Amino acid sequence: MIANFFQKSKPINFLALSVLLLLVYLMALLIGFEGNFTLKEFFKKVLFFGTILLVFFIVNFIIRKNNLTEDNSYALLFFILCLGMFSSIFLTERIVAANFILMFAFRRIYSLRSAKKITEKIFDCAFWIGIACLIYPLSGLYLLLLYASVLIFRAENWRNLVIPIIGFICPIFICYAYYLFIEQTDAFLELISFRIDLHLGVYLKSSYLLPISLIAVFIFVAIILSTRKSISGKKDFKNTWYVL
Repeated sequence: MIANFFQKSKPINFLALSVLLLLVYLMALLIGFEGNFTLKEFFKKVLFFGTILLVFFIVNFIIRKNNLTEDNSYALLFFILCLGMFSSIFLTERIVAANFILMFAFRRIYSLRSAKKITEKIFDCAFWIGIACLIYPLSGLYLLLLYASVLIFRAENWRNLVIPIIGFICPIFICYAYYLFIEQTDAFLELISFRIDLHLGVYLKSSYLLPISLIAVFIFVAIILSTRKSISGKKDFKNTWYVL
């Protein structure tokens, strides 16, 4: 019955999934929220959920625009379930805000399959990644995805290999200029600094190990089931699958 419900992409599906996302969010708040729940905190959480909901609809737009799945709602369902398995991210505003910004970068990455305005798309994508990096520094690693996409969509030339660096640096330079103007360069350095913790024991906890293992199984099955069809498909479909 559930499979039949999500087999098609209809407005009622989006409504049901939005309600499911809200329930997952409320459950995460009930489990992990600490402190006094004031009126100010309430409006802050409502705004935060609005951001998560926007991410949800942008994901759907990217999927539909680029035909990443068939005409069903399974991808959005798994997106919500995966969020639910790592419910602590609902209490980490920086990660969600950076992910929201990165969605615009992902949209531009997939638009590279069209040969129109390639340089503008690459610059826009790198610019969004640069903004996300100011919110959550490790977001800068998505530059690797941008370069891989340039190669996959055969848009490589010397300009397209330099533009990502320029686009990425622009928002960081603007931010640095602002902090320099207000004479708080130390705050800027703190903003872009990131620390790599090599103590991986936390991932042996069941709260992380079980969902990571489950997602790994999903990925493995998805790759096995889709590889043959994707490799034998049209060039455009094949390239979008490589990027995915």
